[in-house]
Amino acid sequence: EGEQGAITLTISRVSIPSTDGIPDSWWAEHAVAPVDRVAEGNLDGDEHSNQEEYVADTPPGVGGGLLQAVIAPDAGGGWVLSAQPSAPRRRYRLIHHTDPAAPPAAWTPDGPGVFGNGAALELPAPPEPATGAVYRIEVSVP
Repeated sequence: EGEQGAITLTISRVSIPSTDGIPDSWWAEHAVAPVDRVAEGNLDGDEHSNQEEYVADTPPGVGGGLLQAVIAPDAGGGWVLSAQPSAPRRRYRLIHHTDPAAPPAAWTPDGPGVFGNGAALELPAPPEPATGAVYRIEVSVP
């Protein structure tokens, strides 16, 4: 009747690139279902968006997972800022401004910052804090 042959079907999982600025690999690492992968969303109901959780590299489904910071005096009479837990793939930098409501771009960085190592890290404090300034830790994805 006719010659029969075999057909080989190969199925590959295609990763659709993220369009919200958060890599699909990060969503997958935290077991977030595709339908819930929304940067502006808030999976754990805390005060931080999924985008903020991505930048801090904290789990988007666990509330209260953001960076904790402690200011303490150092041996030289100055002060040091200890932050934990840090994340490897993130840069931490001290920034300041006299108006806490100022937009992020208006804040002044205090040095180049340090890269996270997965544990607590120390951020060098400025030798003379700015008068009336509020300090924050800026976390960025280099």
